[in-house]
Amino acid sequence: MWSPRRFLGAGVLTVGVVIGVAMCPIPQASATSTMNTFQVPFVMNCSTFFNPCSFNPVAITGEVPGTVTFPALYPTEPGQPNVKGSYYMHWRNLGTGTAGMLVLPYSEAVSVFTGAGLVTASMTTGFEFIAGTGVFSVP
Repeated sequence: MWSPRRFLGAGVLTVGVVIGVAMCPIPQASATSTMNTFQVPFVMNCSTFFNPCSFNPVAITGEVPGTVTFPALYPTEPGQPNVKGSYYMHWRNLGTGTAGMLVLPYSEAVSVFTGAGLVTASMTTGFEFIAGTGVFSVP
């Protein structure tokens, strides 16, 4: 059974919540991009003799919802020739199961629609010892 004091307390609490929601600004979604470094580095032989070198590929998320951008590995500079060659980026959205493979030029950034969720990607060239692999969240 409700007492008048309990009824009044519930009413004050309800009015306070309603006023708080009405007065507070609604947060807006912001398109902030995130650079995701792959957790497993890409390792390959860098010379005639066994001399492994490695680097961590990156993926940029958050620029466009559901889209991942793989930046250029060797950006072209004014007055310099384009770097020839390409690499492969294999990706899979773990939430939806969609997958794909991109052939990416070393000197160009490429975006792909993967859908929102947890995405895994692996970079290969055909000459690697260890494929660079990363898992990241796509908004």
